[in-house]
Amino acid sequence: MAFSEEISRIIGSPDPTITSVIAKMSEGSRNDFYSNGDYWWPDPSKEDGLPYIRRDGLSNPDNFTAHRHIMLKMVHDAELLYQNGSREAAAKLNSMMRTFFLDPCTRMNPSLNFSQAIPGVCAGRSIGLIDTLHLVDIPFLLRKMKATGIADEDVYKGVSAWFSEYTQWLIESEFGRKEGSEHNNHSIAYYAQLASFSSCSPDKAEIHSSCIRFFKEQVIGRQMAADGSFPFELARTKPYSYSIFAFDLACYLAEVIDEEDLWHYESDGKSIRKGLDFIVPYIREKSAWPYGSDVQHWDELPVRASFLAFASKAYDDPGLMELWKALPAADDITSEVYRNSAVKLADLYF
Repeated sequence: MAFSEEISRIIGSPDPTITSVIAKMSEGSRNDFYSNGDYWWPDPSKEDGLPYIRRDGLSNPDNFTAHRHIMLKMVHDAELLYQNGSREAAAKLNSMMRTFFLDPCTRMNPSLNFSQAIPGVCAGRSIGLIDTLHLVDIPFLLRKMKATGIADEDVYKGVSAWFSEYTQWLIESEFGRKEGSEHNNHSIAYYAQLASFSSCSPDKAEIHSSCIRFFKEQVIGRQMAADGSFPFELARTKPYSYSIFAFDLACYLAEVIDEEDLWHYESDGKSIRKGLDFIVPYIREKSAWPYGSDVQHWDELPVRASFLAFASKAYDDPGLMELWKALPAADDITSEVYRNSAVKLADLYF
């Protein structure tokens, strides 16, 4: 297969690794992922700016985000390499997986103790676990690599073991337990990760049972309102993007859970279909949105959201797929819009 300019660039570039950029404020090791909380800024009344103060919805461009962008680059480039299908692309893809997940010198540790840290306040936070949402597509990519015969055996086994270990950390750590009990999109993102990552775990069936329980009791039972909206997201300073984000994650759970049909689950009139009835009209016509504009990136929205493609398949509704294809891809807009999209590689699931 012919190489595009981008594929040639990827093959000729060093493998992405978080160890390539040192997080000077991190209390962890070089192999520990680190980030700062997005909405935290230096206190202008303090000479050293510490402790940082919160400005909800407004991302501080000076915060440390390098490890996030490296992770996003790895995911983005991995998909392009897989789609290219050449022997050279496959070799690079295996190399990237080894570098990011397996090599002791360059791997990311399968834990997240230092994400969304707040300078002057804490070394890391439970809500920082949302940063590894960017990895939910990798187990599915890994299985496709195995099925098509392009995955090296050590890569398949090693990366699967990495996700199995990270799944246990998510379940057993204090941060994981706290994140799973949040009342907004953070808990949905947590269970979306468990649903994906546990595909590499011997405890998949048990973990998926907990995801099903959460979906029924919390996503539909508590977080969704009777009209299909998500009130906890509507109360934020970015009500439009957070509403799409939360619903996208809910649909992702329905997509990857194979033990029960959550697409057709209904409780007290609330369901995924009810959520579609609420949000899709505002995807088609954003100007009709009655809840206020987002404080950031309002003009760039909406972008392609995976729930449209997944729901099109689940309900045999080609109109939703047409809408998905008509919207701009998040990675064609800005890096921040791309980062805040829930599922990056919806094509992998078809």
